[in-house]
Amino acid sequence: MPGEDGHEKRYQVHIECLTPDDLPRFLSNPEGVGRDTPAFARCPKGIPVYLQVTGGEIQKGLITTQTETVMALSGQAVTDKEGKRYWPDGSPRGLLAESDVQLLSRYDLAGRGFEATEDSPVSFDHLNGKTQPKGLVKTIFERFYSVADNDGQPWSKAVAFNYQQLLDKIDDAKSPRYNPKQYRRNPSMRDHLYRLCVKHPSDWYYSSETPVWKAFFTPQLKRDAPEWYAYSMKFLTDLRWMYRVEGMVENPWHMHPLVFLDAIKCEGYDFSTRAGTIRAIIEESRKQGFSLNSQIAYILATVKRETGDTFQPVREGDWVGHTSTDEYRKKHYRYYPYYGRGYVQITWDYNYKAYSEKLGVDLVSEPDRALEPNNSLFILIDGFRNGVFTGKKLTDYVSKDRMDFLNARRCINGLDHAEQIKGFAEDFLSKLNAGELI
Repeated sequence: MPGEDGHEKRYQVHIECLTPDDLPRFLSNPEGVGRDTPAFARCPKGIPVYLQVTGGEIQKGLITTQTETVMALSGQAVTDKEGKRYWPDGSPRGLLAESDVQLLSRYDLAGRGFEATEDSPVSFDHLNGKTQPKGLVKTIFERFYSVADNDGQPWSKAVAFNYQQLLDKIDDAKSPRYNPKQYRRNPSMRDHLYRLCVKHPSDWYYSSETPVWKAFFTPQLKRDAPEWYAYSMKFLTDLRWMYRVEGMVENPWHMHPLVFLDAIKCEGYDFSTRAGTIRAIIEESRKQGFSLNSQIAYILATVKRETGDTFQPVREGDWVGHTSTDEYRKKHYRYYPYYGRGYVQITWDYNYKAYSEKLGVDLVSEPDRALEPNNSLFILIDGFRNGVFTGKKLTDYVSKDRMDFLNARRCINGLDHAEQIKGFAEDFLSKLNAGELI
C-alpha cells in the first residue's frame, strides 16, 4: 500500500454478512418461530413496575418504565392469585405484567430493534467532505434523532439536538463542505447502528468502469496520485468476486456480522422445530450418560409415540386433532391437577414434587411448567436413567450386552404400544448409526 514514507504492507480481514433473500420478511418472523418459548420482551415507556412482597402477593409499585426497551427474559414468569403472569424486569424485585409487554422470540428480529433500509448511492464514497450526504447517512441520522428524542433520559435531549443540527447542515445548500469526522462520531448510537440492515450495491460486485466507481477513479486522481490510483485499481480488480456467484445480486442486504449472527444463535437447545428437538434429546441423552445409539434411539422412539410425532410437550388427554378440557381432566384423572405433562407423562403430586427439587422449579404450585421444553427434556432423560416412572431403568433393557426394544417399554407403561415403539426405535437406530442424526 502506498504511503507518505514509501510502501507499507499489512494483513487485514474483513468480515461481511449478506444475503440476496427477502430480509425484511425474515426480520418479521412471519412463521412465528420460537414464540412458544419467548426470550425477549419489548417494554413500552410508561408501564407500571410491580413488586412481589412478603407472602408472594404482587402489588403495583409507584414507578413506571422511563424508556421503551427490549429486555432479555432472564427469569421465569410468576403468576398471581388471579392467574395473571409477570416477568422480572432485571432489577432485584421489579416485575412487568405480561399484558403490558410484547413477548418476542429470539427470531423476532424486527421487534428486537433490527431495521431494514435501502440505498442507491451514486458513489461508494459516502462522506467525501465536499457533497452533503443525502442518502443512507441522512437516513441513519434521522433514525438516531428519533431514538434520542423519544428516549426519555435527561441527557438524550442534548443528543437529539446535536443530530438535528447535523440534519439541518445536510439540508443547507449553502454549506456543502464539512468535516467527515464530525459525521462519524456516534458512540451512543452504536447499538442502533449495528442493528441497521442495509440493501445497497456492493463494491465487490462492480468493475472500475461502472458509474458508481467512476466517481472515485477520476482523471484528477490518476494525475495527482498515480501510485494510489494504480494500487486502488488493482485492489478493486482482485477484490471482485460477487458477480461470479450464482444467485448473487449487485445490491444484497448487508448486516453487521457479529451482532446479527449473535442475535439468531441459539442459547442452549433449540426446540422451535421437530429437528431441533430431536437434536436436543440426543445431546441431553449423552450429557446424562446414555452413550449408546441404541439407548438414544429408544428414547427418541418413546417421544415419537407419546407426542404423536410432534416432538413437542403434550398434556395427558390431548392428541393430534383433539384437545381435552380441564373439566374433563378433573372428572377422569384422580391425580388432577398433577396429570401427565411433557415428552412423557409425569403424573402424581409426589413426582411433581421430586422434579421440583431436582430442577429448582416449583412444579407443585405451577404444574404447567412441566410443559416447558427444557424441563420436559430433563424429566424425560432423568426418568429413563433413574427408573422414576415405573421403577425400571432403560439400562435394564438396553445396554452393551442387551438390546430389548420390546420390553424397554416397561420403563414407561407396561407393554402399551410396545411393538410400534420397537419399530420406531429400530428406525432411529439405523439413522443414528448412519450418521443421519447427530
